[in-house]
Amino acid sequence: MILEVTEEEMQLIENFRKKRKDEEAFNICLEKYGKAIRSLKEVVINLKDFLKNDEFYDEFGKKYDEDIYKDFVDIVRCLD
Repeated sequence: MILEVTEEEMQLIENFRKKRKDEEAFNICLEKYGKAIRSLKEVVINLKDFLKNDEFYDEFGKKYDEDIYKDFVDIVRCLD
């Protein structure tokens, strides 16, 4: 079975596909932003421990600092 598609219909299909890709990219960016914000919230919650205990900061920093940085880099790239 062969379906004939007009140029106008093809444009609508292409626009729909592009919009869907844009929405998927936005959702991925939003997910990364949420992850980064949760990590920063963890920093704020543990602020007293940071101020009192250098070892705690070192361990926490190893666990989160690089991940937070990478998440924000990804977010900025998504927004370009």
